[in-house]
Amino acid sequence: MTEKIKHKRVVDSIDGKNVRVKIIQTPACVSCKVSSLCNAADSKEKSVDIRDCATADTLSIGDEVTVSTSMSTAHMALFLAFCLPFILMALSLFVTLCTTGDEVVSALTGIAVLIPYYLIVYLMRFKISREVAFEILQG
Repeated sequence: MTEKIKHKRVVDSIDGKNVRVKIIQTPACVSCKVSSLCNAADSKEKSVDIRDCATADTLSIGDEVTVSTSMSTAHMALFLAFCLPFILMALSLFVTLCTTGDEVVSALTGIAVLIPYYLIVYLMRFKISREVAFEILQG
């Protein structure tokens, strides 16, 4: 059995079988007594689209639901968003530094390699969204 990541969220909108769930992201320091004086305690509102939701017709806006995804999906998302860009940037930085010996060119190459990477990720966003999917659990 694969482990699941589960969070309770609120339904923001429903469009046929597609459900948008609102996520209010708060930092861990929100419970701190001085959080009202600190900018780090700001919360951010984001949303997650759940496509082809089997229970979409039983839901209404404002309902609290449990959104889940598998650990392997979360790991793949983390790899695509953070690990692979870092590996590409570091690899291009070191290869350019070894071949040219110029630190400025190496740094610019390390940053420039991210432009085509994120362009490819953007162009493949629909394919990636099918792989990195969320679901609404019953009950």
